Amino acid sequence: MAGRRPATADRVSSGVVREHRAVSLTAARLLVAAAGLYLLWSLEFGLGTRLNYDHSFASELFAADQPYRWFFGTADALAGAAAAAAGLLMLRARASSVGHGAWELVGWAAVTVFGVVTIADVAVFPLDCAPSANPGCRAAELAGIVSFRHQAHAYTSSVANASLLTAMGTLARAARHRGPAWWFRWGVSLFAAELLSMAMTLVLLPSAEWFGVPQRIGVVIAAVWLLTVAWVQRGPGARRTTPEKHPVCPGQACDDLGVGAVVTASEPGRNPATGP
Repeated sequence: MAGRRPATADRVSSGVVREHRAVSLTAARLLVAAAGLYLLWSLEFGLGTRLNYDHSFASELFAADQPYRWFFGTADALAGAAAAAAGLLMLRARASSVGHGAWELVGWAAVTVFGVVTIADVAVFPLDCAPSANPGCRAAELAGIVSFRHQAHAYTSSVANASLLTAMGTLARAARHRGPAWWFRWGVSLFAAELLSMAMTLVLLPSAEWFGVPQRIGVVIAAVWLLTVAWVQRGPGARRTTPEKHPVCPGQACDDLGVGAVVTASEPGRNPATGP
């Protein structure tokens, strides 16, 4: 009958919508958890750690000679696990559906790498000691007589930073034509701020003073970005500005949350608005 679509097509379309919504909401919750756990380093100000925040890295909080290493290390590892799980969920969902560009796929892959390497920073390559608080540790580090894990920590941290920047940049680029306009502008702003904080950390590092401030600011920016991505994933305003063909949802708008889209499609010889 003209003007009506087969009930099976409606059921398939509704199922796709529910599946995308469930994945997006789950990923959003995981990203919120990752952001919250990632910010627990700030408790160093009240716990009385042995570190001076202005000339130490936040990762020194879970060095082997630090009193609260298990607390901070567990928080960081759980943050990485939550981020990796969210990245894998979204990567799988985006890779199996139509209408998602390479920028978005690379972005979610980078989120996954960031999470995995963050776990490795804590569980596989922790620091033997905190160089900023232990002169003997600093001397051993300069002499190259610390463990392999200690030495590798710098490389895993670099990979984590690089993957974070990649995720921020590529998902911001993907948002240029997807989702609400504010998401693109805010994403670019956060990317630039994170890049600046990392650059300032590297500039100040040789002096061994004050590099801890921009490094911790960068961690805060990363957490704000994770919360922003979570909001976009669950928010109703995250819709594509231009409709695109979709083979699964003929004639129906599929509200694909997140950096996703409202997509429509037409079949050959069929008007999606009126039916056959």
